[in-house]
Amino acid sequence: MSVKTDSSACRLVFPAVTALTLLLLVVADYFFYRDRIYPGVYLYGINTGSLHEAEARQLVQEELNRENLAGTFILFRYGEKSWSYTLQELGVALDWAETLAGAFAAGRKRMVPFSYAERIRMMLKPVQIPLKFTVDPSHFSKALAPAAQYIDSDPQEARFELAEDAATVEIIPEKQGLRLLLEETRHLLEISLETYPVPESFPLLVRELRPARTAATLRELRVRAEVSAFSTQFALTLPGRVHNIRLASSLLDGILLEPGGEFSFNKTVGKTGSEQGYQPAPVIIAGEIVEGFGGGVCQVSSTLYNAVLLAGLQVVARTGHSLAVGYVPPGRDAAVAYGWQDLKFRNSLEHGIWIRTFVKGERLTVRLFGDPVPGQEIRLLNSDLDVIPRGTNYIETDNLPAGTQEKVRAGQDGYRVSVWRVTSLDGAETGRELLSRDYYRAVPAEVRVGTGVNSLR
Repeated sequence: MSVKTDSSACRLVFPAVTALTLLLLVVADYFFYRDRIYPGVYLYGINTGSLHEAEARQLVQEELNRENLAGTFILFRYGEKSWSYTLQELGVALDWAETLAGAFAAGRKRMVPFSYAERIRMMLKPVQIPLKFTVDPSHFSKALAPAAQYIDSDPQEARFELAEDAATVEIIPEKQGLRLLLEETRHLLEISLETYPVPESFPLLVRELRPARTAATLRELRVRAEVSAFSTQFALTLPGRVHNIRLASSLLDGILLEPGGEFSFNKTVGKTGSEQGYQPAPVIIAGEIVEGFGGGVCQVSSTLYNAVLLAGLQVVARTGHSLAVGYVPPGRDAAVAYGWQDLKFRNSLEHGIWIRTFVKGERLTVRLFGDPVPGQEIRLLNSDLDVIPRGTNYIETDNLPAGTQEKVRAGQDGYRVSVWRVTSLDGAETGRELLSRDYYRAVPAEVRVGTGVNSLR
């Protein structure tokens, strides 16, 4: 008897067996590699295929220890200067989590079994997964502190300076500054450490800092020579007043006012209290001369005011004192009090104005520099001067013997006055401007007259 094979049954069984076998292989592959790195993946030149992440880390760490990676030096360069540091000194550390995650992700862009094509390519052509490093910012900044100290420099703006003749102005050119870009350099180092081998030298990233004011911009302002000057005198017998004059005038020195710019004395000098370094000295408050902080500052503002008038600048705000002062003629003072009395003027000329102040001996001088008009002269004239006599107040007192007198206060005259600014060109008057009409009240003298019993016989 013969046995006949059912060919149709064989045809059905073989594909099923094949499919089952393939499925078992896929399942086996999945479970074997679900927590392993796929073949063809290298870390730091080491084959980590088929290894668990911990095993791969141990192998790579052993190689790093043999090569003493932490003790590897990197030379940082800037120009002809260089600084050498170990990776440990720079705060370099291997980011194992990021590195191993990159190795494990290789070949896993798609799900099994759709990832097989990529895995086969990796086995035919292995991939090198870069080590991921971090650089601690505080360690890095501390290590490169000497380089930053050598490189860093602030930009220097172009500036005006008096020439040797003290009458003309020179321009000192600007200088560019430099700043070591620590954060950018650190980030670039992190990226460069991913390549093998570790770089032996590394350029420092440096930014040039350009000054805002250049010699070209200063030349456009046409500040060449003195356009006006005015001086006042003060007594050295009042040290607090002398100190205040020096302090306030120093805050004006070097101010540059561009065409159209407005100047405020109070904004420039600020408060004049003890917190700002001012000392007590006589001041005029409510028509009385009393002791107060900042005495002498009004002499600075008045000296500046006269220089401004002689330069032909436009005065925006100015207030006279209630009493006449001794350092300028009546009508030519400028009282200032932070918060309510200010001296303001505008540069109404077509060139810049550079303010310089000088205190020498008993003299305060304010000089304004710009582009003087050849042949122009500006004068300040007082007119309609009316002197208001001070008079005398006699005060009887029995504390003095009868017939005797004692002067308590000298008093001072008052004034009414008009001030004009007269402009001439080559000797011919070209303009006359009424600046102000001022009133200064008189302060009567006070004399004590004795009414007591005269004990002399």
